Amino acid sequence: MKRRSIALILVVAAAAACEQKPKTEPAAQPPQAQAAQPAPVARTTPDPSSEQESLESVAVSEDFEETATREITADNLDSQMDALEKELAE
Repeated sequence: MKRRSIALILVVAAAAACEQKPKTEPAAQPPQAQAAQPAPVARTTPDPSSEQESLESVAVSEDFEETATREITADNLDSQMDALEKELAE
């Protein structure tokens, strides 16, 4: 009996959840509200060559690896780290 009651409650709840509600159309905006909206922006496609040029000008870690290998040695590692920390703190 208890199982039937629970099953009946679940069936009723599922039916209520699946019941489609009538769709209401959104209210039309007054003409003043429509005029206040900004005009759409014209979209242009980016030029792939200029995008590639801008990406090439961005410095990455590989650009500094050779210089760092030359300038930082085991002997001056502590002083170089102190200098970097001081530069970052500024």
